[in-house]
Amino acid sequence: MDIHTDCGGICACSTCHCYIDKGKQYLPEISDREEDVLSIAMIPEENSRLSCQCILAECNGEIEVTVPDQTQNFDD
Repeated sequence: MDIHTDCGGICACSTCHCYIDKGKQYLPEISDREEDVLSIAMIPEENSRLSCQCILAECNGEIEVTVPDQTQNFDD
């Protein structure tokens, strides 16, 4: 699945916002910058992350992610 990102993955927008439903322990800690950017995401929740910041070095378990409808982020 492709996830849209306006900033090219540099943690400067919230278009790659997703929800981590399972396996957050396998992801890097959320940074202060990511928290700041998430504050402008559409419907942020406690399990919200920016997919551009969820880079896996190694995973010994399952991760489940929900990608919200990204068409909300586009102007017509």
